[in-house]
Amino acid sequence: MRFKKSKTIPILLVAIIILIMLPGLACNLFSAEPSEPEVVEEPIIVEGPEVIEEPQPEEEPAFIPEQVRRIDFDGLGFEGTVHSVAYSINGDMIATGIFTQADIWLIDDGSLVQSFEVRNQVDGIAFLPGDDVIVLSVGGTYTYSIASGEEILDFGDRGFDPRIALSPDGTLIASGNRSGETRIWRVSDGELMLEMDPNEHVEGFADSTAGRMMTSLAFSPDGRLVASGHNNGLIFIWNTETAALERLIEPQTDYCIADGLAFSNDGQILAMGGARDGFTEVIRLFQVSDGSIARDLEHGSRGGTYASPVVFSPDESLFAFGATDGIYIWSLPDYELLHTIPIEDTGETDWVTDLAFSPDSQYLLAGYWDNYAILWQVQE
Repeated sequence: MRFKKSKTIPILLVAIIILIMLPGLACNLFSAEPSEPEVVEEPIIVEGPEVIEEPQPEEEPAFIPEQVRRIDFDGLGFEGTVHSVAYSINGDMIATGIFTQADIWLIDDGSLVQSFEVRNQVDGIAFLPGDDVIVLSVGGTYTYSIASGEEILDFGDRGFDPRIALSPDGTLIASGNRSGETRIWRVSDGELMLEMDPNEHVEGFADSTAGRMMTSLAFSPDGRLVASGHNNGLIFIWNTETAALERLIEPQTDYCIADGLAFSNDGQILAMGGARDGFTEVIRLFQVSDGSIARDLEHGSRGGTYASPVVFSPDESLFAFGATDGIYIWSLPDYELLHTIPIEDTGETDWVTDLAFSPDSQYLLAGYWDNYAILWQVQE
């Protein structure tokens, strides 16, 4: 007897296998942890080699002023403050005025050319063209022969604390003193050419002797103007041909003393060194055209003296100021402070009393209160 093959057996077998596997599948389906998000790796950036900066060449140091020659009058047996200095026209001699003595020196070897014993303090000194005659302000105005040492002319201008200025062409001398008037003299024969009296323009100017006292004088580059500064801060700008008052510059706020005056090389600026109340030093620049303030120059000195010399170099590149703590030098035309030459080796009573540039503008001669003078090289 044959039996038929049943088709239900394989189906049943498959069903049994599925039933056996189903719990495991369900467990994996519902209890498995969620899969991690796919990690996207950042692109790798390959950096180039480190750039090493080449060292930059250092800037060439600015020229530093150098002491060329020092005249120590104590060591020479001469006593007195150096009140005035001057440079010869050709640049081979310098002059110094100490109390009642004026001396002429050769620059090359520092030798003494001539010495003048005079009757009063040497408050002003200047070389005439040709360098064979010296002008001295010593309680009066005089000219002397450098070769012989003898007096040539007595201009007859007497007074205490005298001031002088020489015109650029050397033909005129301006003088003044405590009385306040400005006088113009002809150099060749000593004749009085003009006299300018501030009392004719400022009421009460003569009421105070201390106030009217002249403290500074300066000629303009063309010789057409002369400026006089006074202890009360007033500055008069006079016409040297007509004696007319061209400009009166009055004190500003607490400003009081006009100790030093100098015209710029183009004649447009009048520089003044002086002191405020309390003797705080100040440098002020005025426009000659209208007397307005062009600018004040900042500097480190906060002392104050009765001498605040100001001077422009002949080559129009430098402006210098003498202070209680040294010399300040600005470059032109921007008035940038370029050098400070401090007073280092003397006491607190020392200060710069007078300044004079060499004709080539490379050297600056300075007189000092403590009885010495120094010739500085200030540019190449």
